[in-house]
Amino acid sequence: MSPAVDVFALAGTLAFAATGRLAFGAGDSRGVIYRSVHESIDLAGLIARCAD
Repeated sequence: MSPAVDVFALAGTLAFAATGRLAFGAGDSRGVIYRSVHESIDLAGLIARCAD
C-alpha cells in the first residue's frame, strides 16, 4: 500500500468525526465502494461545521 491510502483513510475519519456522517454515504458495501471511486466526497456537512 502507499501513503495515499493512509491519507484517504485519515480524511474519511476526520470527516466522520466532524460531521457524524460517512463521507460516501451508507448502505450496501458495493455501492459505497463504487461511490468512493466514481464520485467526489460529500464535504457539505464538513464545510458547514467549519463555517460555524
